[in-house]
Amino acid sequence: MISVSRFLAVIPLLSLLLAGGAFAFEDDSEGAGISGIQEKVSIGGYGFWQFGQIVNGHNYKLLNDVSHYWENNVLIGLSITAHTSEWLDIILNPEFYLNYPFPQQFSSPKSVRAFGFAYIKQAYGKFTFGDDENPFLRLNLGMFSFKYNHEVRNLGEYLFRTGTYPTYIINEFDYPAAQLLGLHASTEAIPNLHVDLLLTSEAFMFPLFDFSVALLARYNVLDAAEIGAGIDFARCLPVDDRRTTPTAGETASRNKYYKSNLNPADTAHYSFKATKLMVQASIDPKKFFGSPRIFGSEDLKIYGEICAVGLKGYDAVDCPIIDSTVGPDSTYRAWYDDLNARTPRMVGFNIPTFHGLDVLSFELEYFPSVLPNDFTNVITLQSPVPYLTVNNAEYRKENYDDGFFRWSLYAKKTVIDGFSVIAEAAFDHNRSTTQEGVPYEGENLTRKGNWHWKLKFLYAF
Repeated sequence: MISVSRFLAVIPLLSLLLAGGAFAFEDDSEGAGISGIQEKVSIGGYGFWQFGQIVNGHNYKLLNDVSHYWENNVLIGLSITAHTSEWLDIILNPEFYLNYPFPQQFSSPKSVRAFGFAYIKQAYGKFTFGDDENPFLRLNLGMFSFKYNHEVRNLGEYLFRTGTYPTYIINEFDYPAAQLLGLHASTEAIPNLHVDLLLTSEAFMFPLFDFSVALLARYNVLDAAEIGAGIDFARCLPVDDRRTTPTAGETASRNKYYKSNLNPADTAHYSFKATKLMVQASIDPKKFFGSPRIFGSEDLKIYGEICAVGLKGYDAVDCPIIDSTVGPDSTYRAWYDDLNARTPRMVGFNIPTFHGLDVLSFELEYFPSVLPNDFTNVITLQSPVPYLTVNNAEYRKENYDDGFFRWSLYAKKTVIDGFSVIAEAAFDHNRSTTQEGVPYEGENLTRKGNWHWKLKFLYAF
């Protein structure tokens, strides 16, 4: 990401590149012809202004309530596709983002200024093997967006939008997908069965560059229902195991757990490695009674997802006795001994609008974690233990159980071709952005009654 001055410097450079492309078309007019080149390169774009308000929230990291806090964002993006051969398309998708940091603070000039950033959203090659209309194999290589649960509008998509140790969930308004770096192979060689195989390298969260292997499959039943499952061996191929499973140095001391409350020498270490298992399903009941025209294409759909974010539990014990004089050691606890607390689940229903809206979706999530949804320790201490804003000796699980149930109401309306309006009200996992333009480590909605709303005006061509 870059500063606003560099962001502005990109604009004339981009104009020069586009102008160069125009001259290339013109120079080739005596050869293959302008139309031939235009068939090989296509340029699209989009932009939006979105704003909203955290009506009522609480940030555990900042230890304060958030009330009627205004949020505002502006973004533009380009989508360039080059068809270089019958086998290969190249997709380039830069975005330019005007960020307003959270929170605005007294005597902090950077917190009350907008910052511009340019970054890569997608940059990959798409290889196609087989028939043009129905290839038996597709390969994406590079950085790409990936979404496996097509019905999800906000909550869900847990397989690639969660961390395991510590357990956290990330979601983003109107982007229910994951940004991945690596190789994605997909096939529909078997009728009604779609299979995805991914080898990805971690591009955004410590420990960086670790490789993960994931396999997903979904089956279409009578064009009316879909069932699917997936498994992700997260960080199964670490590039530096000393970072993925710290067992020495300062980080290791924070990463230690006790296996016995009688023997203080019986210890082990947590790891960022994890195995995630996901199951999803959706059904469109309209198909069973002839899809009456009174309903829109998205009306009445029901869908759901459950994901065990980390099958492995740790045989740790709470507060082992170091000796009779010291008493319990409150620094070390059995954080990850309950699989249920690492298993978010959600259901969604598309409320009928009878062609009034593109979609009106209500989603409900149950995530019984008694730890804050926060990855501060991952960033600051490079440790897979949870971040607690209160002293560990005073830690109480009941302080963190107010957010078990989450909800989201999402609506979208295409007004005319190229212009859409999108709105959302939710008690979800909303994170604001920092002065550096990255998501805040902790979420802003942590207690019952917390919620926020957002509105987006989207333009696309």
